[in-house]
Amino acid sequence: MFIDTDIPPDIRDVLDTAAALDVTEFRVFELAYTGWFGRSAHPDELERYFVPYMFDGIVPLWVRQFTRDVLRREGRGELRRDEFGLLAPRRTRGQMLTGGGWVLLLIVVFVLLLVGASSTNLLPVLKQCYFPPCY
Repeated sequence: MFIDTDIPPDIRDVLDTAAALDVTEFRVFELAYTGWFGRSAHPDELERYFVPYMFDGIVPLWVRQFTRDVLRREGRGELRRDEFGLLAPRRTRGQMLTGGGWVLLLIVVFVLLLVGASSTNLLPVLKQCYFPPCY
């Protein structure tokens, strides 16, 4: 996947794995840790391995094994994100707009109603129209 040839193979594998799974590099380390040690790591514990990777390019053995396994599966067309618990939850029709989306929609509707009412002289407080259709 990655084209730059100056990147060491281990780092390239981490980047390619992150792209294949559509996650961050830190999440690749989390998934690799869980797969190797059989338990989730505390972020502070993972940071002990991630910082040397970021600054010195040191990839732990268990991350190397995980990335090679993921890339091998991807190469064979057998990679499934759900094996790693990475599927996004299905959204139903009622969940298409979450909290922020509904607020934005309400603001847009309010502004459109305000502009429409004031440009047609439906608001008795305004003596004249101040919006583009009235100039």
